[in-house]
Amino acid sequence: MDGSRKIRQPFAAAVRRHRRDAGLTQEELAERAGVAVPTIRNTESGRHTPQRHTFLALAEAFGLSPEGTPAAYAGFEAAWRAQRGAGSGRDEAPTAPDERAPSPGGPPTTGRQAPRRPAWPAGLVARRAGPPGTPGSPPRRLAWAAALVVAAAVAVLLVALLGRIHAGSPRAAGGGATPPVAPGAARAALKPGGRWIIPSAEGYVIRGDTFRLSAHAYPTNQGDPPIAHVNFTANWLGPAGGWRVLCQVTAPGAGTDEYDCTLDLARDRVPNGPINLSFDVFDVEGNVNEAPNGTKHGRVER
Repeated sequence: MDGSRKIRQPFAAAVRRHRRDAGLTQEELAERAGVAVPTIRNTESGRHTPQRHTFLALAEAFGLSPEGTPAAYAGFEAAWRAQRGAGSGRDEAPTAPDERAPSPGGPPTTGRQAPRRPAWPAGLVARRAGPPGTPGSPPRRLAWAAALVVAAAVAVLLVALLGRIHAGSPRAAGGGATPPVAPGAARAALKPGGRWIIPSAEGYVIRGDTFRLSAHAYPTNQGDPPIAHVNFTANWLGPAGGWRVLCQVTAPGAGTDEYDCTLDLARDRVPNGPINLSFDVFDVEGNVNEAPNGTKHGRVER
């Protein structure tokens, strides 16, 4: 290559220099820039001067930008403009150089005998579709592909979920309108209520042989099942300790919602010391509320 050709091809020299400084082969640079390998070869040999979008792809591949490396980018761009202005090399063709098929029965369309090379398989090398930052640029290509895959997966999940909801609906099952709710079904999770009467507070002291327990028990809401019975329970320390049912009361006092039980300390062998009292409320449908008003803690001092 003579000196005048080198002077008129500053961009070819700049591309070779940056590629070698980056430790890249022509194939690796082509992959990084998203262009065909022949484009890199012809650019470095000065056979053509690339168009603007290929220049930007090469600058990005070398890590050159007006913001990050203003001086290096300016020099790279100046070399590209100088070579284009001098008209050195033909402009980049829309297809890889030297891949034009000869006319049937005639010479190559370039007017000179070009070396015959195997054609590149379609889609083997994706060319840059626009300047850096557009959806077609190589640094963004994987991110866009991943976003499309995620969007497709979400769409499939939504379709499957809607299908399951439709299949489980009464109308989809052939039942027509939604069937009425059976009486009591909405109350199945409800619990009956209760509140202590005696003892009314913590720290009570039992000094006699018996002790009266009393509590209110009632349906929580109007229309809830009626109360079936109340179990009064106790727990104390000692060999006969542990939670036990003292008595099961099936009917309240006349005209009230009060359920009473008498603790016989001698019969139940309750020793002196701490004692815990509680009660559980059951309704006629089997719903139960254990210790609705909590456990009362006291002492036995006989």
